Amino acid sequence: MNLIFGSFEKIYLDNFSPYYALTYLNNKLGSRLEISFKKFLIELTDGFPLYLEIITNELLKVPEEKIEFESFIKKISYLLNSEKSCLYQIFKGEINLIKQNLKNIFLINPLLILISSGYTRKKEIASLLKTDSKNLNSKLSKLTELNILNKNGSFYFLPNKLFSFWLSSVFKIEIEFPLVLYNDKEKITEKKIKEKFEEFEEARKKDSFQRFLELVQLFKDDTIKAGKKLISLPHIKRLKIVPARNKNMKFIIGEAKHYYLILAFKEDSAQDTDILEFSTRCSYFRNKQPKKIFITLGGADYTAKLLAKEKRLHFWEKEEVNFLLKLYNKPLII
Repeated sequence: MNLIFGSFEKIYLDNFSPYYALTYLNNKLGSRLEISFKKFLIELTDGFPLYLEIITNELLKVPEEKIEFESFIKKISYLLNSEKSCLYQIFKGEINLIKQNLKNIFLINPLLILISSGYTRKKEIASLLKTDSKNLNSKLSKLTELNILNKNGSFYFLPNKLFSFWLSSVFKIEIEFPLVLYNDKEKITEKKIKEKFEEFEEARKKDSFQRFLELVQLFKDDTIKAGKKLISLPHIKRLKIVPARNKNMKFIIGEAKHYYLILAFKEDSAQDTDILEFSTRCSYFRNKQPKKIFITLGGADYTAKLLAKEKRLHFWEKEEVNFLLKLYNKPLII
């Protein structure tokens, strides 16, 4: 009856978590693909199931038992460049959708290329495009309505990471050098993929705390929305690392212009005692009205989260940290 009367249920498939994305790649490719390549695919696709399926099916066509680096890069480049590829057709379809829904597409191409290249704050976009705020706002609003862009606090960003990479590599070449030959375009894309892989590998070799510290130093008086709360991320003038009783936890004290940003960072699971110790340390700065955020990459049980809420702490897990890395155009922690 549902089919007859057109009452269809839409089921949306979310991105796989890094853990499930890696499980999927292991099941599909086994030992044919190195672990570093698998993690790079998760970074590149953000764990989107359809993209992982398309890419793994193409990689399975490699005749060699062990998929070497050059074969790996060439296959991804082919999928992003070839008009016969599903990925290329999907992304071209997104561009066509934009053209069909916008009466005036002036500035759209450079706007998308800028955002895909990591310029996600409205002020810097307006400055680079040399356009007025009203014109830019209308473009950003329309792209947000079409779900091409997402807005979060100070940021406009492309939620589709692979589409974003395609825009900054393949589409950019097509727009700026329309007469370039296919073989040359493919070589340029291969170079871009290799550069992105090297950036990912360099980040992967660092420990998570070091990467988080680097992230904190990118804050420029930004705001982000976490759940229903809007959180300020101030530009830090001075930064101090303070050890905790638990050796696996560290405190970061950041001095901003008008207040302090105080963070606790823990790699493994957060316990009640960690929350209590952090809350006590924060009380030393109560006259300075600090912003307080507890970060754990290992998760926490219900009581620890409830305690953090009672102590009026913002509580971030790995998912929130990776979302922040995405906003600042940095590789995920996988």
